[in-house]
Amino acid sequence: MFEFLLNPSPRALAIHMARGEARHVLTVETDLTANERVGNAVTALQTSLATVGEDLQRRGPLLSPAGLSDAAGAAIDTTVRPAYRDVVASTLAAQRALEAEWADIMTPRFRDSVAPAARVEQREHVRSRKLPDALAAAQGDLLGLGAAIVEGGQGLSGLPTDIFQRLQRDVAVEGLAQRIVRDAGLKTEPTLENPLGGAPDLETARTNAAGRLDRLDNERALIGRVPALLASVITAVALMTDATRQKALERLAA
Repeated sequence: MFEFLLNPSPRALAIHMARGEARHVLTVETDLTANERVGNAVTALQTSLATVGEDLQRRGPLLSPAGLSDAAGAAIDTTVRPAYRDVVASTLAAQRALEAEWADIMTPRFRDSVAPAARVEQREHVRSRKLPDALAAAQGDLLGLGAAIVEGGQGLSGLPTDIFQRLQRDVAVEGLAQRIVRDAGLKTEPTLENPLGGAPDLETARTNAAGRLDRLDNERALIGRVPALLASVITAVALMTDATRQKALERLAA
């Protein structure tokens, strides 16, 4: 006997299934189905599982255990496997795109006039200073000294990991803000202090840059949860077909 139930909520769709004593709950996050990079593929996978599960529940009482496994396997091969493979492909593409965007933002940029040897000297000088002094100097010159420290990596910086990561993010935000000002032409509005306005609006650009980096981090984390979803799908297929998870993986990946 095969039991199947869909339990939707605003945050996720929970797909409950049971076969004999074996039970499994597969959860598909709404954020994943709404994501522009993988959402269509995840939605198709969710739909394919629902279609197969509801059909097996309807036909289950009429089938022997072996017949149920055969029917599940045939339906999975036709419906679930292509959707599963689409999720794998779209996730890999999303990871590549997100990592490229993250690297573009996080990699320090330097003017041609700043020689690599000079940046090495800056890093060595910083290592000789006390931590508070080194941090203050880096924060006061994010795109110069700060960027040189980040370029050398955490190991050469002499900074604790959390402090280095905070500096790396500050350098990235400042660099992206400068690019936003340049590319979007953000200008300040006239104020009582500056009736003319028209100066580069770095504060707005920094806010926009930090927001973009936050969104990028959140999306990277979201896409990073797809492997857990796929692992849960493998478990669901193993239950439906009364097979091992290894056999289920081989079926889906074939």
